[in-house]
Amino acid sequence: MSTAGHTGNAGGTGRRQFIIGIALAAGELATARLYGRAPRQGPAVPDALGPPQFQPHAFLRIGADDVVTVIIGKSEMGQGVHTGLVIPVAEELDIDPQRIRVEFAGVDPAFNNPLLGEQLTGVSMSTWTTFDSLRKVGATARAALLAAAARRWNVDVDRLRSNNGRITDGTRSARYGELATLAAKLPLPPHAALKDPSRFKYIGHPQHRLDGPDKVTGRAKFGMDIDLPGLLTAVVARAPVFGGRLVSFDATAARAVPGVVDVRPVPSGVAVYASHTWAAMRGREALTLQWEHGTAEGESTATLRNQWRQLLDRPGAIASSVGDTQHALASASKRIEIEYEFPYLAHACMEPLNCTAHVTPDGCEIWVGTQNQTQDRRLAAEALGIEPARVKLHTTYLGGGFGRRGSGVSDFTVEAVHVANGMGRPVKTVWTREDDMRGGYYRPFSLSRVRAGIDATGIPTAIEHRIVSKSIF
Repeated sequence: MSTAGHTGNAGGTGRRQFIIGIALAAGELATARLYGRAPRQGPAVPDALGPPQFQPHAFLRIGADDVVTVIIGKSEMGQGVHTGLVIPVAEELDIDPQRIRVEFAGVDPAFNNPLLGEQLTGVSMSTWTTFDSLRKVGATARAALLAAAARRWNVDVDRLRSNNGRITDGTRSARYGELATLAAKLPLPPHAALKDPSRFKYIGHPQHRLDGPDKVTGRAKFGMDIDLPGLLTAVVARAPVFGGRLVSFDATAARAVPGVVDVRPVPSGVAVYASHTWAAMRGREALTLQWEHGTAEGESTATLRNQWRQLLDRPGAIASSVGDTQHALASASKRIEIEYEFPYLAHACMEPLNCTAHVTPDGCEIWVGTQNQTQDRRLAAEALGIEPARVKLHTTYLGGGFGRRGSGVSDFTVEAVHVANGMGRPVKTVWTREDDMRGGYYRPFSLSRVRAGIDATGIPTAIEHRIVSKSIF
C-alpha cells in the first residue's frame, strides 16, 4: 500500500462511503436473514420438556411458563456475546436481560453471518451485523404480545403498555407467558416500531454477564466437560514436522498400558484410545513411530526471513495507492525507513483443543467449541461421505478462540470425526498443550517495511507500507 499525503480527501471519503455501505448492506442482509425464515405461527408449538411456546423468530422463544429464551448462533468464547446480543432483544421486548435464558443455536442458515454466508464467529462482526435486526426481533415479539392482550381483553392495543415482562391496560395485567399461547395463534405484526434511544433502559447501561454465574459455579459446559455413556478419550501422535507422513508404527507397548482400549492409524497420524486422558497420553508415549519428514524439515525462521525480505524488494499486489508516493518521498525534508517482524504465534487458548464425536450408521453427532459451525458440519460430512444434514453439531462454550477454533480446514473437528469413525461409541479427541503449541494453526509470520517522508515543518507527506505474509486462512 502506498499513499502520498498531499492528495486531499477523495481517498478518505471513498473509504468512508465504502465502510458505511458495507454496514448498511450488513444490516439489510441480517434483517432479510432473520425475517426470511418462516416464523412459527398458528397453534402454539408444544414442547416435549415444557409448556406451549411462542417462537416468532429463530432467535426468540417465550414459554407459557414465563421463560424467555434467546437463541444465539454465535460462539461464546469470553467476548460476551451471550450478554451483548441478548440486550437489544430485551430492550425492545421490554424485559430485564437478567431474566432471560440463553441457548446455543444448532447449525441453521438463519444464524449465518449476513456478509460471509456461514454461521461463524470472528472478525469482530457479531454485534454490528445483528444489533439492529435483534432489536426488530424483540419489537415484533412485544407487538405480538400486545396484540394478544388486546384480543383477550377486547380493547384497543393503543391502551396497553408493557413493563418488564407484563402487559397492562391500567387495571388488568398479564404476564408474557400467559399471553404466549394466544400470541402464537395470531399473525405476526408486519411492522413494529423501535424505541427511541432516549427511552433505553438496558442498552448502554451496565449489566452483569449472563454467563457469569454458570462459569463461576462450574455449570457451564465447555468441550472438555462433555461426558457421555461409553465415552473414550483419544490423543493422536502426529508428524513432528508439517508435511510429514507416517511410514510405520508399532503399538505393542502402547496396547499394554493400563486403560488403553485401542490404537488405530488415522489420516493425521496414530490415535490411541483409552478410558481416560492420562492412559491415552501414556499409550501415545509408548508408540514406536517412523515418519518421513518431507521437505519442511529444512525450514526455519532464518530461511523464511530471507525469503520474505527478497519478496519485500519485489513489486507486489497493490492494496491502495493514492498520489505520487515516490516523488513525495524523494522531495521530503526527512525520510524514515523501518522494518517490523512478527513471528509465528500460537493462539494458546486457555482450553486446549478438543472435540467429541459419535459416528453411527445414522450419521454423526459432534460436541465442539468451534468458531465456524457451518464449515465444521460440512467438512465433517465430507470426511464421512455423508450429507451435512446427517451431522448434528452441538456448540459448547469455548475456553478462548482467537481464530484458532475457526481454521479454514476445521482441522481438529475433522480429525475427531476420523478418530471416532468405526468405534461405535463416542470419542473425545484431546490435544495437549504441547500438541496445540507445535501443531498449528498460528498467527502467520510476516514482515512489514515502512518508508515515510516528513516536510520541514514536521508534517508527514508520504508513506509507503510493504507487507509480506501468508493468509491467516
